Amino acid sequence: MGAYEQVGVVMMGEGRYREALGYYARALETVRGRLTDRNAEVGQLYGEIAMAHHSLRELDKALEFYRRAEKTYQVAYAAIDPEKVTEEGVEIKRSYLRTLRRIFQAHILAADQAGATSEAKEIRRQLDSLEHDSSS
Repeated sequence: MGAYEQVGVVMMGEGRYREALGYYARALETVRGRLTDRNAEVGQLYGEIAMAHHSLRELDKALEFYRRAEKTYQVAYAAIDPEKVTEEGVEIKRSYLRTLRRIFQAHILAADQAGATSEAKEIRRQLDSLEHDSSS
């Protein structure tokens, strides 16, 4: 998975978005059956797929994958029990929040570009809520 994902990242950096999508799809294929939409690693791939579609101006697909990435990260975040969390777990939760913020911000941009005003408004609300919750 990691190798395919990294090649996808390189393709994105070179502006070869369609090729990046192919590598991200292969990365997903390699983990199906072992990882699910409850794992942050899958959420990361969804976010990268969303960004590739966004770069290609395929905004409907981008919005779909931003939503998937957000949901996956939210589930992964919630799965870390705050009562039993280790110091490493605390850092993982912080990392999930940072990534979720970036995905929300990109999602808002894509929704605005697509003219999906109500979706952009809802994502802004969720981002504000996330900012409020993480500062408490």
